Amino acid sequence: MPPSLIKAFFAASSVVSGTVDTVTSTSVVDTATRFNAAVTAPMIDAGAGTTTIPATSFLDDAGNPVPAGSLPAVAPGGSFDVYVNGILQQSELSAPSPTGLVLATADILPGTPVNLAIHNYGGTTSTSTSTPSLTVTTTISS
Repeated sequence: MPPSLIKAFFAASSVVSGTVDTVTSTSVVDTATRFNAAVTAPMIDAGAGTTTIPATSFLDDAGNPVPAGSLPAVAPGGSFDVYVNGILQQSELSAPSPTGLVLATADILPGTPVNLAIHNYGGTTSTSTSTPSLTVTTTISS
């Protein structure tokens, strides 16, 4: 019989026990910008069934006119609210963009006030700190 290598054999098993405590702190920053406008007859398109309010028809919270193409876009994770005559509308009925606001209705009267509020949560931060308290027990047997 030819010679062969003799190797030691060991088996190891480990048990991990304990806890990891994690504390998370979140700071939500809601930056809201609000605008208001009054619907005029040329904004209403009965054929298309829509009402389009251009950005230049809106005033900001300070009463300043909004320049063309300057309504803020709704950021990812942000939201918007549209009020027609003081009544909150379903978001699916409105499409805000930097150039204006399109309402999915032509059933609106000239002079009706429309308010647009855009919420951006871009300044929101969250931090987590974990404190492990673990024990590892290893057993080696031969």
